[in-house]
Amino acid sequence: MAKFQWRLQRLLEYRQLLEKQAKDAFLQAKARTNGAEADKARMERDLASQIPERSSEDLHLILSHGSFVERLEDLIQSQAAVISVLVDEEETFRLAWIFAKQESEALLKLRERALAEWQIEETRLEQNALDEWAVMRRTP
Repeated sequence: MAKFQWRLQRLLEYRQLLEKQAKDAFLQAKARTNGAEADKARMERDLASQIPERSSEDLHLILSHGSFVERLEDLIQSQAAVISVLVDEEETFRLAWIFAKQESEALLKLRERALAEWQIEETRLEQNALDEWAVMRRTP
């Protein structure tokens, strides 16, 4: 029985490589988004822990505390903008991964169909050879 060789095998392997690279890019983008969201959550916790102390009558402390809280709120807003950009980037990578996966799966289905046809043809040739052998054995 001959070995199955598919003429598009190298293309399939290349598409699978592209799919893996697209998946890795998506996972990296997802990790960046998760990291940015964790940073924002940490900043929000820091802001929540900054309850103004009313016992302090020092004007300098009150003003510095106010400017610190204001700076932290600005950082949270800028981090929210960064997160929205990262989410868009993540979605772009996810769509690229899905597209690469679809292309890879389409070629894989073609390969499976070609393999099934090849197996049918091999079985038919084998059966013809057996039939011919049986006929040749019966003739004197």
